[in-house]
Amino acid sequence: GTTSVTTVNGVATFANLSYTKAENIMIDFSSGTLTGATSASVTVNPAAASKLTIQTQPSGSATAGVAFAQQPVIRIEDALGNLRSGDNSTVVTAARSAGSGALQGALTATAVNGVATFANLSHNLANTITLNFTASGLAGATSSSIVVGPAAAAQLVYTTLPGGVSRTGSPLATQPAVKSVDQFGNTSAAGLPANFNVALALTGGSGSLLGTTSLDIGAAAGNGTAAFTGVQCSAAGDNKQITASAVGLTSAVSAPFFVGGLEPATGGEAIASSTAGGAYTILAGSVYYEIASADAGTGTIILNAPSGFVFDTGGTAPTVRIDRSAGTGPKNRNINALASGSSAAITSRSATQITFTVTTASSSGVTCLLTWQNIRVRPSASSPMASGNIAKSGTSAMTAVTNSGTSFGQLIEVSN
Repeated sequence: GTTSVTTVNGVATFANLSYTKAENIMIDFSSGTLTGATSASVTVNPAAASKLTIQTQPSGSATAGVAFAQQPVIRIEDALGNLRSGDNSTVVTAARSAGSGALQGALTATAVNGVATFANLSHNLANTITLNFTASGLAGATSSSIVVGPAAAAQLVYTTLPGGVSRTGSPLATQPAVKSVDQFGNTSAAGLPANFNVALALTGGSGSLLGTTSLDIGAAAGNGTAAFTGVQCSAAGDNKQITASAVGLTSAVSAPFFVGGLEPATGGEAIASSTAGGAYTILAGSVYYEIASADAGTGTIILNAPSGFVFDTGGTAPTVRIDRSAGTGPKNRNINALASGSSAAITSRSATQITFTVTTASSSGVTCLLTWQNIRVRPSASSPMASGNIAKSGTSAMTAVTNSGTSFGQLIEVSN
């Protein structure tokens, strides 16, 4: 205010003195050579609450899910920066400002003597954030940046799911890729040793995985990531699922996917030698899965018994069931133009060969699966023990099947 006034009739009257800092003061008065005077103590109180300021910033770095080592402390001040030390009621709310994710912990604190102290704020999403502090009717305050890092690696997740348009005999069209994350889903290699293997296994559908199925995601290798190449499925079929696992981490299970090609027959892996010349063993399958129209081309599909085994030539003849697996439209788009679910007769059979003829290939986006039914085999002699694979010959070109090379089912004779 005006700190100098002229006396009137020996009296100096001040009109607008004020003081900006809330504290106890005394005022000195002086004039030339006259002896000065000092006032009694004056208590200057803070003005009305106007704003929030940060007395203690939160930690500049933190770990996901862990309370900030240094918790924020907020002041309630008047417009001049004086602490409203008598305020024991203002509620201050904390919220994330910059960055992403939801702030965790007790998000409100009530002022005590003008100061609101937070106790357990934390953040689960690894990124750089700031905190905004607000209170009703007051100007807010924003903290400095907090770099939130991931917690220790706790689980595996797929960054690329396996599958795509895939067939047996070739690597999956889309190869799996995995990474380690913490319990909140943040990418994390924290806590991983220098060398640490992730293994893949086929846990859904038939068959097994071929190729390189284990990679090192340790800190000295993949550092939490693994991109596989050359992985393939040994057998065709749907509902394939691959599980990625590593000791101490929660495993990742892929979504189901489909693999076209051949699923070999089963049930012939332990045929008793005593059945030579006697009872036949009934096989389940084989099954051929198309993944594109005309994967099974027109012509003959001849199944050949391996040396030491014979097919049954009596009784009910084998059949081939034709099922539509994908596509729409009339049945003439199916293999042999048969309704889905039809069991088609074989063309011929002998002790060493079973022949089926594809007269019409699937078309117009329709795909089918062929399931061989009621194939019966037995050893031709009880000694020596025989083993081998049922192999294909014939004129039908079947994608992912090689004549004389692809196994339509393994037969093994065992002693009993």
